[in-house]
Amino acid sequence: MTSPAFPFPNSKPLYEVHVYDGLTIDAESWRNERYYHQHRQNIHYQSLHEPGIVSGLGVRILSQEELDEILPNRLRTEELGKIDRWVEIEPGIAIDIEGNPIVIPREPRENRCFSLQNPRDLEDGEAIVYLYVSFNKKTADTPHEKSDKYFDSQPKEPLLQESFGIDLQTQPLTGKEIELCRLRLQARNNELSIPADFLNPQINELDFRYRRSAQIRPLKTIRVGVLENQTLEANFKGKEVEREVSSFQDLMTALDALYPKLYGIPEIDRILMLSERHFQVRSLDAAGLWSNISSQTSEEVAQFYDVLYLGSSWQQTSLSEDNIHLLKNYIQAGGMIWLEIPQNLETIPILLSIENLQDSRLSLDNDNWKTLDTQHPARTQPFAFQDLPEGEASRFIQLQEWGNIFLCEGQLSLAWGASFYLTLDRAEVRACQELGINILNYIWQRRQMQRLSNW
Repeated sequence: MTSPAFPFPNSKPLYEVHVYDGLTIDAESWRNERYYHQHRQNIHYQSLHEPGIVSGLGVRILSQEELDEILPNRLRTEELGKIDRWVEIEPGIAIDIEGNPIVIPREPRENRCFSLQNPRDLEDGEAIVYLYVSFNKKTADTPHEKSDKYFDSQPKEPLLQESFGIDLQTQPLTGKEIELCRLRLQARNNELSIPADFLNPQINELDFRYRRSAQIRPLKTIRVGVLENQTLEANFKGKEVEREVSSFQDLMTALDALYPKLYGIPEIDRILMLSERHFQVRSLDAAGLWSNISSQTSEEVAQFYDVLYLGSSWQQTSLSEDNIHLLKNYIQAGGMIWLEIPQNLETIPILLSIENLQDSRLSLDNDNWKTLDTQHPARTQPFAFQDLPEGEASRFIQLQEWGNIFLCEGQLSLAWGASFYLTLDRAEVRACQELGINILNYIWQRRQMQRLSNW
């Protein structure tokens, strides 16, 4: 099963202080009791919510005049020959993965200012850097002010103020760090700027596209990989794979609005079959470029991806013996295959190859294709279909399954976005998106049932 975007809490037991008459209450007892309640809070938040920004926390570039006013005694790094870029963080609140509130107050203002120095490993060139806030415990005692509404009178005990940290790193963030923005930072460029196009920031421009808001955790998570056909010519193969990846990205975007209980991982990876034992995964990096990842076994791919998609680029291809062996192992490990074929072809070699993946051990329900009836979850959950949408040949799309293989006769994926050659009205696009969501939801259900008995 695909892991959620943020992990669930660890299943560690909770220990509460045993209270009885005559118990001596000391600092250790208080710490244990506070840790118990904090642990309960963390479990509750991490189980039901995701980390993110609650309010505020914008990022503003500071001018030299503002810096002289806010930080008149700062060390002037430009005099030392270093890069000097400063930003100010807007007051606001975020919550991290453990449910810790990250509160950035308005005062003192200098605590909200941060210098964007080059990362240690960036001496030249450029790199993607992440500006983030995190939760910190303040180690020094903070005097209590009478204006604080939490207390009616001045407490005798000193209070510890929970604080925050602002930092920059080149590694992707976890749920303990909350992203404020990211930048494609150029080492020798001292200038920062607001992007002229917020949807397409350039070098040294603030990129706010990936900020996350604190929100309810989705109940289900699914990840799709697109199987790339290496036998095609490079130019044609690249266009087909890009189209298939773009189609699923459109579907994941629609999924967020139409059925938020199911979260689709927006990064659609390209999967290559290297040998009878290994896949190679290619994914988009932070700069939007395809990068190669180390090879993975069938079991690893089945664990990480809920379904592998074979689209139109495979329709005239027969699988090699190594490919069949690799995909068989993938299916045996619990992975699912989604095969999409056109409606207007009489002979489809890939379909014959796919049928070779099934044998008596894998065909648990039947030994041939089974057409989905009107009560099948892929036709009823969460959206009900009496008749399926029409495909590219003006015939109703047909859905069939055989064990862990799902067959869609009709190029459904062409209708998930507005960027392809089909001319569809909005209602037709929506119907096809809803059917695609039904298929993803069914795949998740099937994988979940398998996992519950094979963990």
